[in-house]
Amino acid sequence: MSGTGSGGVVSSGAEASGAAALLLQYGQEPEESCREIAPILAKNLTKSQIMRTIELLQKYRGECTYNVGTGHVLGAIAVELEGIL
Repeated sequence: MSGTGSGGVVSSGAEASGAAALLLQYGQEPEESCREIAPILAKNLTKSQIMRTIELLQKYRGECTYNVGTGHVLGAIAVELEGIL
């Protein structure tokens, strides 16, 4: 687990879901834990959107090791996701 709080767990799960969706677009079956969400993401997002979202989550997961307010991080993620999606 990375990060100092539950944010690392949440973003790791989201990253795994995005990776599973990307693999599904390339013809591989997702892991059991992602079988429900991966087809939805793969159907509704482009490969580029999935990759950019994963990169965004990795960026903010790294920044959450510092003492940053949750509201600030979530606001920044929302703004950047709006530009991606």
